[in-house]
Amino acid sequence: MAREFRFLSLAVVLLCALTLLGGPASALACSCAPISRERMLPTVSDVFIGTVVRLYEVPPSPKPEEMVPFSPELTVTYEIDVSDTLKGKAKGRVRVVTGRDSASCGFPFVVGHRYLVFARHGMGVLRTSLCFSNVEGDGIEAAATEVRDALAAKTKPAPKRH
Repeated sequence: MAREFRFLSLAVVLLCALTLLGGPASALACSCAPISRERMLPTVSDVFIGTVVRLYEVPPSPKPEEMVPFSPELTVTYEIDVSDTLKGKAKGRVRVVTGRDSASCGFPFVVGHRYLVFARHGMGVLRTSLCFSNVEGDGIEAAATEVRDALAAKTKPAPKRH
């Protein structure tokens, strides 16, 4: 009986250890609440329209000020040819980091496709995600107009009260 109890106890301990230490990482998923572009706008540093020209599966060797503070196993870097900057300093060709897959909130850019990109500059890189209101295809121009209008409304002086 004591032998069976020890065996059962060992099995329970091993099962717990495997669950805590060896559980699948893919069980984690991206989760973000829908947010309007108007509410997203103040939270990002850059908004631009551009065409994806290259995917770096392994990030290029960065300059020290461009070090990506994320694990290369979890991210990918896209090079985007910027055609129109609505907010921020993105010009010419920029690199944007995102999660490697949808489970890590990676935005699924496609080389050769055009996007309206919302990105946050921090820690030396531009970052975006599924949660950032990026737009592809036919909706780009309408979304860009919405962004321009929101930015213009923000810069207009408030009406004077008499």
